Amino acid sequence: MSNPIHENAKCLLIMAHGSRAQQANDEFAAIVEKMKPLLASYQHVEAIFLELCEPSMKRAVEKNYQLGFRKFDIYPMFFNKGKHVGVDIPNQIDACLAEFKNTDIKQLDYFGSFDSFADSMVKHIEQQ
Repeated sequence: MSNPIHENAKCLLIMAHGSRAQQANDEFAAIVEKMKPLLASYQHVEAIFLELCEPSMKRAVEKNYQLGFRKFDIYPMFFNKGKHVGVDIPNQIDACLAEFKNTDIKQLDYFGSFDSFADSMVKHIEQQ
């Protein structure tokens, strides 16, 4: 059976930490939904979580791998490069690479590394 997904199709998995508070997880998922139509270079965009709730990176990669995706970008929506960004996410990527053959999984720079991050926060503060 041929694969319906083009071999160069890319899947973007936007990762938050995850919370025991469902409202926080729902708020993050809603942000990702608003981003989807603005990310035309990706054939699929999905919210995922580092821990505490689903979908995890592994679960999302597995589901999309079965759909035919082989190229994944992981975007950590974290403010700084702590243990999660520097160690935990790379470890999860390595585990997925070992399990899902012929995949290309790339960790993008985390949200807080964006050059205009401080400017955006200042604008937000000044609007209030």
